[in-house]
Amino acid sequence: MKEILITTLRVFLSSSIALTAFLVTYLFNGLDLAPALGLGVVAYWLTSKGIARRFALPAAQHQLIDGADPHYQEKSYKEARRKWKVIGRYRFQVRSLSVWLKVARLYKIAEQILDITGKDLRQMNKAQAFFNHYLDATLTILEKYTLLSKQPISSDEIREAMQKINVGLEDLIRAYEEELNHLIAKDLLELDVEVNVLKQALDSKGEKK
Repeated sequence: MKEILITTLRVFLSSSIALTAFLVTYLFNGLDLAPALGLGVVAYWLTSKGIARRFALPAAQHQLIDGADPHYQEKSYKEARRKWKVIGRYRFQVRSLSVWLKVARLYKIAEQILDITGKDLRQMNKAQAFFNHYLDATLTILEKYTLLSKQPISSDEIREAMQKINVGLEDLIRAYEEELNHLIAKDLLELDVEVNVLKQALDSKGEKK
């Protein structure tokens, strides 16, 4: 909770200072638009970094807040990457184009999730379902698909099972996407704030004319 409040405060103060820097340099000092915007961006970045550093929590305190052992997180992350690589290998065993597209989509989203969490293992807490359930479910479904697709016979039961596999993969894609959204929610919020700051700056320019 404290981390969320710090992020909100950082975005608000940084945006306010950036907007003030832009207005002062552009409206009152007569600086051209591009340099004024550049100065505003620099002001935002410096303020944001300064606040983040000022309120940064010690590593031990982060561990208490996250409630997870960093050694356990590292082990879980390595295991998740191993499972991701197995999913990647399944792409070369799929005979159906529609199934291949779904597996490729899952592989790509999983790669993005692992890239984000790999930079800060504490982020794994925001995608616990992905690490604890979804990867295993994906491997189970793909294992069954591979087994069924190699059968020399075709029956109603096999076709029904294949249909269920397709539905299961679609459900997993939506679940993966939701986990990825959890991870990038803060970045999207900051981007939205930055866009609003730029819009306000441009609106102020229009009012000046």
